[in-house]
Amino acid sequence: MALLVGAMALLVDAIALLVGAMALLVDAIALLVDAMALLADTMALLVDTIALPEVGLKWHSNTNTKQ
Repeated sequence: MALLVGAMALLVDAIALLVGAMALLVDAIALLVDAMALLADTMALLVDTIALPEVGLKWHSNTNTKQ
């Protein structure tokens, strides 16, 4: 009887470890999604930074033509 209880306890521990491993996997996927979102934001900022001088030149040229 004690052997059966010990085996059931080991089974419960194995299931708990599996659930913990799946939770870690979900956390890793969430971190990967966050990293990809951060990369997309960084690329958008880079595009905006590259586009700023062009917008500034257009604004200045429009200002110069109005004067």
